[in-house]
Amino acid sequence: MKLQFKDQQFQTDAVNAVADLFTGQNKDTATFSILEGQQRKAFGEFGIGNAMLIEPAAMLENMNAVQRRNRLPLTDDLQGNRFCVEMETGTGKTFVYTKTIFELNERYGFTKFIIVVPSVAIREGVKTSLDATRDYFAKEYKNVPYRFFIYNSKRISDIREFAVSPDIEIMIMNIDAFKSEDTIFQKPQDKLNGDDALHSGHEAHRHHRRASECGQYSKGKRCHCLVEPDVCVALFCDPS
Repeated sequence: MKLQFKDQQFQTDAVNAVADLFTGQNKDTATFSILEGQQRKAFGEFGIGNAMLIEPAAMLENMNAVQRRNRLPLTDDLQGNRFCVEMETGTGKTFVYTKTIFELNERYGFTKFIIVVPSVAIREGVKTSLDATRDYFAKEYKNVPYRFFIYNSKRISDIREFAVSPDIEIMIMNIDAFKSEDTIFQKPQDKLNGDDALHSGHEAHRHHRRASECGQYSKGKRCHCLVEPDVCVALFCDPS
């Protein structure tokens, strides 16, 4: 029996709370080299990232508008572009951030997303949910092509596909894998020409932060939703 899904206003409100942060952002993508120096000249390989085109002042204004709409206290800074959407257990958080992914793509062209969860069990549950909602979102968003996969340090090809694909790419991983020093994101890889995955994604784009600065995400407190498109990906942290 196939599961049936329907729009619920409180879920739509949660999606809009995130998507409206980028009002004024043009629908565009950023192309960045994933190989540096001689390797780049030899292979000419490029990745596709989320272009951050909106000014901080405009995003702050958007955030305050979302806060007013939801009767929340106003904050006077973007706090490192970290945004939290809190929802009660059982209200469809996974469905909401999945729909948010498609909405961010439809409105602004964002394509790179990482879902970080606290445990392997929840990681498997997220994949099951993405499987179950595939037909629904295909219908809702005109069959936009997308791929999701569970991070596996032994599957370098998945990471490269994540970087170079122009389609929506969704990586699912648990927090221990994300913050581990042994993860592919931190270790140099022969198949990435001696670079680590974070470095090859971030350092290559001159407008993006150095990979060494991205460690703050793994060391921070657990959050409900973290959006950081100026470093090539949007991160969704699901504490469940």
